[in-house]
Amino acid sequence: MSLESFVQQALTHRVIKGRLVVAFSGGLDSTVLLHLIAKANQTLASSREITALHINHQLSGYADAWEEHCQNIAEDLGVEFISETVEVQTDGKGVEAAARDARYRVFEQYVKQDDILLVAHHSNDQAETFMLRLMRGAGVLGLAAMREERCLNDKPDSGVLWRPLLNFSKEDLEAYAKEYDLSWVEDDSNSSLDFDRNFLRHEPIPALLSRWPQALKQFSTASSHLSEAQHLLDDLAIIDLQNIDERDERYGYSADYKLCAALTNPRIKNLLRYWCEQKGFATPSGDQLLQVESQFFSTSAQLSSAVVSWGNCECRQFNGRFYIMPSLKKFTAPDTDVLFSENNSLIIADLGIAGRLVVNACLLPNSISIQNLSIRWRKGGERCTPMGRAHSQTVKKLLQEYQLETWLRDRVPLIYYKDDLVAVGDLWVCKNEDALTEITPDTFSWQL
Repeated sequence: MSLESFVQQALTHRVIKGRLVVAFSGGLDSTVLLHLIAKANQTLASSREITALHINHQLSGYADAWEEHCQNIAEDLGVEFISETVEVQTDGKGVEAAARDARYRVFEQYVKQDDILLVAHHSNDQAETFMLRLMRGAGVLGLAAMREERCLNDKPDSGVLWRPLLNFSKEDLEAYAKEYDLSWVEDDSNSSLDFDRNFLRHEPIPALLSRWPQALKQFSTASSHLSEAQHLLDDLAIIDLQNIDERDERYGYSADYKLCAALTNPRIKNLLRYWCEQKGFATPSGDQLLQVESQFFSTSAQLSSAVVSWGNCECRQFNGRFYIMPSLKKFTAPDTDVLFSENNSLIIADLGIAGRLVVNACLLPNSISIQNLSIRWRKGGERCTPMGRAHSQTVKKLLQEYQLETWLRDRVPLIYYKDDLVAVGDLWVCKNEDALTEITPDTFSWQL
């Protein structure tokens, strides 16, 4: 099937509620894609809204000229043109990765829930991606390479990313461009072998094709097989996640440690990858998964002190539960008391990285003045008598008894009325003067 027929058929059978946003660099690939979409829209007499979205990375002295060229092409095709200039900050990454991150931040800004972002990746790109990930030691998910379609991000209003040309080769696109006498820009960096993708494009892949002409198709077939295998692994992870007593915690999520430990190590790794993906955490690398295995699920594991971190996530163990959670920043208690600010029926105290404390003003006794409530943190030696008990105990011992996670104990806010300890977070309230006996734990909500 020709490129034109394929794109027309794809657009005919696809439900499109929003815009078609074409990622338009001005190079050969995106120029062909934009022309195909505009031509199909005209042929089908469709009223679909098409937008050419150009990202000016400012990495070449020709960047502004490329932007002007792209605008002219879009105007000639009668489609809307949007250009966004970005600053590529490497922050320890390679230029290619940093430019991609900057580009996708713009995509996420412009592509809304019903929109479709079209990207001009083709089978040569798929082969390059497969080989790059292979050289980086990727597993099944990574070697499944690029999917034809996926959500742009994990947000509820995310649009869809679609790669309609993934089954066509660079040569197919070149032939189309020649047939319609299209003009495009040539990125001067494309010839530099300093970039990994360029090296693969100019050296190994042509050599492979000279010996195995069907190599691109075979790469694509292998990626499809691996994609199917990944679906099976996801199905297994779903089953395992349903069987480990997962629950939301005050901070992060937990599962029954013994049920996790009963799984084989490959299944634990597979489960953790999937669990992190579902909760919006970074996916752990192979080395990080080995650390999890060693620190949590080996015979020499020291569970009480075990912590493994990656990206925006970390895992820990407490009281028979295995946790994944956002990475904890170091907390140092303020030297001064934190006061409340009143907002209608809610009284909110901002505790910084220790979260916030919300007080339901409707549940406060009339005898208590908000101005006399304050928050402090443990310094050591604090004592109180929880409501319903006869004897006092140290706050340290009570936190152990109430089974607050060890990593949250320095962060738990202590609520004082003048100089009397009234409550500890939303865990318990303390016996006090008669004026304070009406306070209940429901009065407070400690949120991280």
